[in-house]
Amino acid sequence: MERKQSIGLKELLEIPVNENTEKKVEAFLKQKRKKEERIRKMAKPLQELVVEEEFIIKGIQGYTSGTKITPNSERIYGGRSPIYSAGDNVCIVLQVIPQRKIPIKTLIFNGYAPFRFGETILAKIPKYKEIAIPSRSGHSPTFLASSPSMETLYLDRKFNNQEEAIELSSMNKKEIYRSSNFSSFLKK
Repeated sequence: MERKQSIGLKELLEIPVNENTEKKVEAFLKQKRKKEERIRKMAKPLQELVVEEEFIIKGIQGYTSGTKITPNSERIYGGRSPIYSAGDNVCIVLQVIPQRKIPIKTLIFNGYAPFRFGETILAKIPKYKEIAIPSRSGHSPTFLASSPSMETLYLDRKFNNQEEAIELSSMNKKEIYRSSNFSSFLKK
């Protein structure tokens, strides 16, 4: 039995134009739509892909870096633009021991969290991969008429050795620290 091969865009463009071309293009587009529908069915809302895990802290490193800005209205081309201090960024890197069998060894937290070595904490971790596919609505009204608008979908994924935590809390939930991007993961 002969195995059918799928056609990619490169192969599609190399097909000489004849009566079979239209059928091949239709088959390619149908296969592409099926794949997009499978992805849509697997997708979940972002807030459903935030999981809470328990860890013991075995190491802590804190970093602070300054942020500087130049407003576009004050930019001087061909000269020296003014620079203004815009505050500090704080990042805490925690070496951790997970309390379940997961591969996470390092948590990165963008914010303050005064935990200590040996403490047991709970961490909320966004566990997703982001995929952009053409929107069902067709074209983007704000861009070129011929450009398809893209729809961002979120799929579950496996944990990595290093993950970003968006919330850290004590076991009794009396101390809760949220990262600067925590609100991005709230239900809308």
